[in-house]
Amino acid sequence: FGYLLLVIAILGGMWLSWMAGAGLLLIGALGVLIGWAYSASPLRLNGRGLGELCVLAGFLGVVVGADFVQRQAFSFQPIIVGMPYALLVTNLLYINQFPDKKADAMAGKHHLVVRLPLEQAVLVYPLLASLAFAWLGFFVYAERLPMLAMLSVLPLLFSARAALLLRKYAATPAYLLSAIKLTLAAMLSHALFLTLVLLWKMP
Repeated sequence: FGYLLLVIAILGGMWLSWMAGAGLLLIGALGVLIGWAYSASPLRLNGRGLGELCVLAGFLGVVVGADFVQRQAFSFQPIIVGMPYALLVTNLLYINQFPDKKADAMAGKHHLVVRLPLEQAVLVYPLLASLAFAWLGFFVYAERLPMLAMLSVLPLLFSARAALLLRKYAATPAYLLSAIKLTLAAMLSHALFLTLVLLWKMP
């Protein structure tokens, strides 16, 4: 089923490339490579502590690709806009690895949550969330984003609450469901707020 979805995505990407330009093929090829290398042998990057980087690059690529289809040229702007969202998506993957830590370790899936001591692994979550909103704040300050884009920092409250729950229940992952839901809420609400602001401020 996974390979079927991959074929559908490739065919759709080829059609979009024909409509928007060959540059989209590069983005699509990188996306396919990341999707394959994430879990397939021999690379299995998620089992080598690089899964978070794959998710970050993959979801950032979605934003860059969508921008290319409309702009028909490469730009740094979609990276500015998409990086906080990609970091928050990465946090969703990250926190979901805590409940599976023991099973993943036994299966040889040595991602960051398995590799790091529990006390250090817990700290990665607020670090990623802080990076997301620090990135946004920097580019608002640099006037590459409108001031109202700071409204999309409000979901930091969800991330902060989730970080506290993770710190409390990291060793008992059965209680992490609320933290996972808060992480999902932070990701989606940030994207919604920022999208609405950018649509409103579009010339």
